[in-house]
Amino acid sequence: MEKGGTNLLLLLSAITVMFFSFSCKAKPTETPVLETKISGKVVAYSSDTEPCSQVIRMAEKADYLFHESSGLLHGHSSAMQAGDIANQAGVKVLYLIHYPTGEHPIDQLTSEAKQRFNGPVYLAEDFLSLDF
Repeated sequence: MEKGGTNLLLLLSAITVMFFSFSCKAKPTETPVLETKISGKVVAYSSDTEPCSQVIRMAEKADYLFHESSGLLHGHSSAMQAGDIANQAGVKVLYLIHYPTGEHPIDQLTSEAKQRFNGPVYLAEDFLSLDF
């Protein structure tokens, strides 16, 4: 484990988990980002994150990217911006998380992300279970 740096590496049997923490320009607090390798698959996770190059670099060539899509709020990303990040990172599959409910029709979120990302886009739901 590396203290004071930006990476924390944990080895748990066959799972490698890397935690990245960095500050994006508009959000002064550090942004937690997770990348894990499971069964040879790379899963990248970013929440409460505005578009920034660090997220693109962390998610580069990931099999799955879970990215927030809260909207155009300070320190957050829209679904379209999440699609743009997925495209720039070259990920295979995008899951939108931390999205608004209620006023904003959630069926539009995947369409917005697909304007910038040609791969599969899904809405992550509570208690979602995926097999890697």
